[in-house]
Amino acid sequence: MVVLSMSLNYQKLLIDGAIIIGIYVLQLLVFRLLQIAPRQGRQKLNWAWGIMLMLLAYLNLGFYWFAFPVIGWMIIGLTIVVIQWHRTHELVYRKYWTTFWQWTYIYATIVFIGSLFGTALPVI
Repeated sequence: MVVLSMSLNYQKLLIDGAIIIGIYVLQLLVFRLLQIAPRQGRQKLNWAWGIMLMLLAYLNLGFYWFAFPVIGWMIIGLTIVVIQWHRTHELVYRKYWTTFWQWTYIYATIVFIGSLFGTALPVI
């Protein structure tokens, strides 16, 4: 019988928080150094934040449980292709990638927050 508890691993939470804050501060320093507007830079770095949050979620969930967020990620990509094809009858990569990475950032944030409770999942 598997007993699930909804407890957080506070050490993982602190390490993940420190990584996220450190990368955010580094991003701000680079933007100031290169004189990039924060809003413009944030739009350009959705891909980096999405991938970073997915990697942190992978570290929290492990190989087996991370397959489910990857399936959702693929469904997001395919849905964007179908919607874009239905609206314009063509696939324009510039529009696709910006939309894909914006949705990836949102999805990765949700997956990462959910992965913080990954200690409650059974080990398989």
